[in-house]
Amino acid sequence: MQKEVNPSNLNYAYRFFCWCSGARLYILKHCPTDYNKFLGIGIIVIFTGIMAAISGGYALFTIFHSVLPSLIFGIIWGLLIFFLDWYILASLKKEKQFSKEFLNTLPRILLAILLGLIISKPLELKLFEKEIAQELLLMQKELDIDYKNRVFNEFNEIELLQNQNELLSKEIKQKETYRDSLFNLIIEEAEGRSPTSIIGKGPVYKEKKQAFDRVNIELQELKERNLTSISDNEIQIKNIQANRDLELKSGTESTKSYDGFLAQIQALSSLSDKNQDIKYVNIFVILLFIIIESSPMLVKLMAPRGVYDIYFEFEEQKTSAELKKKIAMSELEHLKYVETEIELEAQKIKSKNSIQKHQITKTEEAKKEILTSNIKKWRDSEMENKTTHQNSITEEQLFSF
Repeated sequence: MQKEVNPSNLNYAYRFFCWCSGARLYILKHCPTDYNKFLGIGIIVIFTGIMAAISGGYALFTIFHSVLPSLIFGIIWGLLIFFLDWYILASLKKEKQFSKEFLNTLPRILLAILLGLIISKPLELKLFEKEIAQELLLMQKELDIDYKNRVFNEFNEIELLQNQNELLSKEIKQKETYRDSLFNLIIEEAEGRSPTSIIGKGPVYKEKKQAFDRVNIELQELKERNLTSISDNEIQIKNIQANRDLELKSGTESTKSYDGFLAQIQALSSLSDKNQDIKYVNIFVILLFIIIESSPMLVKLMAPRGVYDIYFEFEEQKTSAELKKKIAMSELEHLKYVETEIELEAQKIKSKNSIQKHQITKTEEAKKEILTSNIKKWRDSEMENKTTHQNSITEEQLFSF
């Protein structure tokens, strides 16, 4: 006869890992042949929680770059995944039909796949950290160039003002050139080098001098007007350039800070599109974590129906039968209570009817007695009247004699 092994005789680590597998220790004590199976499942669940803690902590550190909050979040996330796996395994029971078992475990397997995807992503980022850093630099440069182009397009008024200043300066220069040409004509006329060959200030000289003075006055007015416009434009250009430089600076700073969790995921996706090797490694890592996360359910699903499952079903049926018995007893007691209440109510009604019947009988008897008494009184009265009448007749007969 095989000697029963009590789990209390096992060391705490062994019992702890068996508990982590979702097994009921009070049932497992009857199934020593299943100890190692549940020990292995419990170890897998523990390491899945540890990997989830590392993954969650690293993901939060990537976002906030703070050790303590990341550590706290990692521990909470790891415990959440651990107890979720523990609940899934504890609620998963072996059925006699594999198809029924698979349908029951399908939602849990889908959930395990989702958890595997969530857990694997931060660790993938850590695995390709250097490659992602290089890709982020390229992405930051592209974003910086695109941002600068958008800013320059947004502040295109600067170019318009600069072109306007160039036109105003060109207009002044053209006027100065024309004035200088008139001045040269005046000098040539005064020195006799003009077509008239007259030296001195003759009529032609005076005519050219008048034209020069008129153009010079126009030049001064043009300079005053254009230079004022140029000065106003320069002030406006400086203000617009200051706003543009401020936006460029803020955009450059935001571009440099483009290295968060989502940016790293985008960089990893870009690397996967560019490099097939990285893509295959990425898929392999995801599948690995999905298998690790799903392995407790898969092991329990593929494992044959053992002694523990038989004991578990027996305990479940026993508990269910006891519960049904208690419910039946409770319903029977309630039924008896209802019957007793009905019987008491019937007795009350019967007693009430008996009282009413007795009262009616008493009333009838009283009425009968009263009626009998009245009849008797009436008879007595009639007898008295008759006797009186007879006596009166007798007296009358006596007096007649």
